[in-house]
Amino acid sequence: MDARRKIAGHPITTQITAAFCWHGNLDRYLYNLNHMGKRVLILDDDLDILQICTIVLRKKGFEVFTLSNSNQVVEQVKAVRPDVILMDNWIPGPGGIEATRTLKLDTSTQDIPVIFFSANSNVTQLAQEARADYFLQKPFDISELEGIVQLAIRPTKKAGL
Repeated sequence: MDARRKIAGHPITTQITAAFCWHGNLDRYLYNLNHMGKRVLILDDDLDILQICTIVLRKKGFEVFTLSNSNQVVEQVKAVRPDVILMDNWIPGPGGIEATRTLKLDTSTQDIPVIFFSANSNVTQLAQEARADYFLQKPFDISELEGIVQLAIRPTKKAGL
């Protein structure tokens, strides 16, 4: 016990601890800074999914918007101007497949990455059918959600750069 107190109170240990804490805060700040101002639109009728995704993504620095139906999806997306869209398969309205196809056919929304997510076992096939850019199988881990959203919004290199 005495040895631990001495080590913990030692000036070098205190400096290392302070540097580690500062470095950890800097990493979190820089990580969130990369996503600040990035907008995520989530379309799902499950309020629990909307709430969990919103909490997780806001903690990562994203601005999150939610819709519980896919009616007038192009107009809704134009109003929000998201950087990425999470689309549920069973969303009320035309549904996730038709809503994603509609977005991909409209010149003003076709370049917005869509992550198709579903509890269906054939989510890969459904995402391809919908022309989504990515897919996520429900239920998913928080780290999977964070990873796929980061992947979808990462800046792409322009040709010749």
